[in-house]
Amino acid sequence: MKIFNLEFLPPKKNKIAILDNAGSSLIRNTIKQKNLPIITIRKNNKINILIFFYSLFQSYKYSKGQRYIIAYIKYLKPKIIISHI
Repeated sequence: MKIFNLEFLPPKKNKIAILDNAGSSLIRNTIKQKNLPIITIRKNNKINILIFFYSLFQSYKYSKGQRYIIAYIKYLKPKIIISHI
């Protein structure tokens, strides 16, 4: 059983964010920015502790994973979210 990788520092805010880790290197090379925040949506990736606790106070009409993603987006406040999917 794999335990999640935990991040303890808050994510850096940026005008552009990447949704999901899959294909993020291609997006970073295309945009030519290396420090873009990645909103992880897969269960095997990193979990940010600050965002996780923030997501506990989100609306309960969403699932746990959806609340985490929404909390991450609300924290970052990006103008553009890019996904490789």
